[in-house]
Parts: sequence; structure tokens; C-alpha cells
Amino acid sequence: MPNRCTNWLRVSGPEYHVQNARALIEGGEGVPLYARAAAERIQLFLAGCAGLLYTVESTDYAPYPALVNETGSDTLQNHVFKQWVAQS
Repeated sequence: MPNRCTNWLRVSGPEYHVQNARALIEGGEGVPLYARAAAERIQLFLAGCAGLLYTVESTDYAPYPALVNETGSDTLQNHVFKQWVAQS
């Protein structure tokens, strides 16, 4: 039975461009650091939206206030998330 929650991305074009796009997506060697940083920011945002990460104290996040509606337990992951929210 197919997994309907799996996302698919089709990349087409010259083989050289497809290989470069695949390296960026997979985070392989040769990926610029700014691309890695952008991907990690997206992952933190999605983890917060999914309820996997919370801030440890109430804070304000103007771009998406629902992201910081609740506070979570005092864990290292939640502290990192709080710092990311404060920097954004």
C-alpha cells in the first residue's frame, strides 16, 4: 500500500543540474553553508508548528504568533528553539 504522506519532488533537466539539485536537497558534500542554514531554519520552524518543539518561556514571534502560544518543558531542544525564535 502506498504511503500517502510521502512528499515527492521531480527534478528534470540536464544531468549536471539534476545532480547539483539532488546534492542541495540531500545535504551532501559541496552544499553551501547558507543552504544548510536555510534548511535548518525551515526544520526548526516546521518542528515548532508540529508541536515537537516549544519555547521554555513566553515570548513573541511576530511573523507567526501561533508558533509560540504554548511553553514547553526545560529541555536542551526547547532552549535551542527559544534562541532561534529570539533571533528570527
